[in-house]
Amino acid sequence: MNGVGVEVGSRLREARKRAGLTQTQLAEAADLALETVSRVERGVQSPTVDNLQTMARVLGTSLATLVGEGGEAPIEQLPPEVGRIVHVLREETPEQQRRIRRIVELILACGEEG
Repeated sequence: MNGVGVEVGSRLREARKRAGLTQTQLAEAADLALETVSRVERGVQSPTVDNLQTMARVLGTSLATLVGEGGEAPIEQLPPEVGRIVHVLREETPEQQRRIRRIVELILACGEEG
């Protein structure tokens, strides 16, 4: 597999972990075989555009982000307070990042109710 496939696989893995999903959960939600998700993440297999689009939708990201075209803004382009939060979160473990994300989602959901 070429470097592009490995990069796409790496971005897919990062997006999946950010979403707090296992490979099995992603495979089930995207109606794909677990082996397909595993092989794509390892850069052993190139995904079809349809499969990559489906996985992006499940993960709440864009196809462009997974293939490295555009995507998230560099930290220096974020509002200062958001950049500080991102900097702090980068120092945390993936598990702690997931916990913090869940707390933030709960806080935001409470704001929507009121």
